[in-house]
Amino acid sequence: MEQFVSYMVLVLLGIGMGAILVIPYFYDFWRTDRTPPNREEEKKTDEQHT
Repeated sequence: MEQFVSYMVLVLLGIGMGAILVIPYFYDFWRTDRTPPNREEEKKTDEQHT
């Protein structure tokens, strides 16, 4: 039984790490996809800075 619990903990840790890596990328993609004008404004400000 202890082996099963430790295996489940490893699986949960793996899922958590994967979620931490994937969620920010997915959120950024979803946000830019929903609001394309925001992205264009950011590019304009970046060009002004340089």
